[in-house]
Amino acid sequence: VFFKNYCAAASRDVVCDAMRRYFLEMTGCDAAVVIPDLDETAPFSDRLPAMPVSEPIRIHNTGMVYDHELLRGFVEALEELRNAGRFPAFEFGLSGPAPFRPRMSPWPAPAKWLGWHDTEQHWRTIRGADFLYLQHPFDAARELFAKTSFPSKLSAYIRAGVPILFHAPESSSMAGFASAHGLPFLFCQSDPREAAGAFAREYSRRRKES
Repeated sequence: VFFKNYCAAASRDVVCDAMRRYFLEMTGCDAAVVIPDLDETAPFSDRLPAMPVSEPIRIHNTGMVYDHELLRGFVEALEELRNAGRFPAFEFGLSGPAPFRPRMSPWPAPAKWLGWHDTEQHWRTIRGADFLYLQHPFDAARELFAKTSFPSKLSAYIRAGVPILFHAPESSSMAGFASAHGLPFLFCQSDPREAAGAFAREYSRRRKES
């Protein structure tokens, strides 16, 4: 089964336990983790994610982006790969409140700012994506933050049943979570061109296998 480890990771208990463990390791305090509006017993996702079957591929980020220039470089590198015939046509959607609009200059052509989505539209958007982008910062000033924070979007992303494109430092909580559960599409390169190239190669390999 494609993404055979996905179901194991797509549960409320797994995410909550990971959050709790990281918090305990970094602070020495044990704390309960509450994810609002989430059924206590239902799994996050009722379906396995699948590889995209049509173009353009829809990549989406909801909420905050920690490093705007890293995102710009990643999108531009994917576009260069597309122009070279090494990656399919794609769209990169971004949604969230106005203050979360990335400050990218120049703004990459494939990136589309969609603005604020209400709850119903939010779920429709992320469940309709082919990949959901989750970034953690690579700069030294935010190293501790990357090690200890669990973005709230993680629970929504997993619940959506869509492959997550992790772009995060190897020492970050997100890289640890993806590695621990065998989730594909984890890229720890701080150079956006290297990360985009690795994503394109992994996508091509898995597309041929599917």
